[in-house]
Amino acid sequence: MPFLSVIVPIYRVEPYLKVCVDSILSQDFADMEIILVDDGSPDGCPKICDDYAKKDGRIRVIHQENGGLVRARKAGARIASGKYITFVDSDDWIDKGMYRTLYELAEKTEADILVTGAFVEVESDGRQEILENPAAAGLYTGEKLEKLREKMLYSGHFYRPGIYPVVWNKWFQRDILLKNLLPIDDRISLGEDMACTYPCLMDAGSVFIYSDEIFYHYRIRKDAMTKQDTGAAAEKYGILYRYLEKIFPREKMPKIAEQLNYHRAYLVSVVLLEELLKYDRIGSFQKGKELARECFAKEAIQYLMSGIHLEQLQLPVSHRQVLTAYRKKRALSLLFWTQIGYLSQWLLWKLERK
Repeated sequence: MPFLSVIVPIYRVEPYLKVCVDSILSQDFADMEIILVDDGSPDGCPKICDDYAKKDGRIRVIHQENGGLVRARKAGARIASGKYITFVDSDDWIDKGMYRTLYELAEKTEADILVTGAFVEVESDGRQEILENPAAAGLYTGEKLEKLREKMLYSGHFYRPGIYPVVWNKWFQRDILLKNLLPIDDRISLGEDMACTYPCLMDAGSVFIYSDEIFYHYRIRKDAMTKQDTGAAAEKYGILYRYLEKIFPREKMPKIAEQLNYHRAYLVSVVLLEELLKYDRIGSFQKGKELARECFAKEAIQYLMSGIHLEQLQLPVSHRQVLTAYRKKRALSLLFWTQIGYLSQWLLWKLERK
């Protein structure tokens, strides 16, 4: 049985796939299996996967009909035999030494979950940013771990989680991952990581956060920078939240529900902001009001908004006003405050990079 199983879900990444797989194979740690899950990719990825499997006996390939990221991750996890399981997105890459370092930490700490940071590589302009864990480095067990859970979705800053939900910068003890990954609704296509990581954190007996070095490179591709229809995004978030409400029931987990309240408020603000920014591109004030009124009629947004306990939240002014305007169906106010919210986010982004 290998110590580590590395799962790589693959779909339409032919220009990036070899860089990804080569970075895994170049690790100075050999006790692993690499599971390449071809999720019905219509390009040259299936052949690339098979070619790698012929060259290296540690590589296993799954070919399946396209079913989305959740199904691809599940397919890989079902055949994984490692003590720990990790993921690499097929358009990302990792630096040599990552798995050796985490292996040594896993052996030393015996943590159920290990967490690292990441570099965010913005393909459109070559910018590199660092994704650091808001929670302090170290081993979390007992009461210390419980306090971490109380801030895992909301650290006290709107919006910044205590632990980022991404699965690709984490090692999961196999049984904990399978318990929480396999039941996930296959229809979830926004927030897939959130549906997996936070339940795993609730089941973990120990978590180790490592911040001395960063190895993972998360690529934001040019072709990924497209905005989708707001109604569609809201519907997808609705599927996510219906699932989260089942595994984190308010009556049994009030502290988690409070964190989800903040997260939901953030998502609705973002959904409305994305929709009403179309007004800037259209250039018509009247059209902006029409877009705002259309938001009031979208059932998916109504569902997300219905779960927000606004009176319980300490929110930035612009976010509170956006949500209040939506709740009271005030189109002009909604349009105005989304523009203010966008400007404030842009200024904050500029100040953080000075």
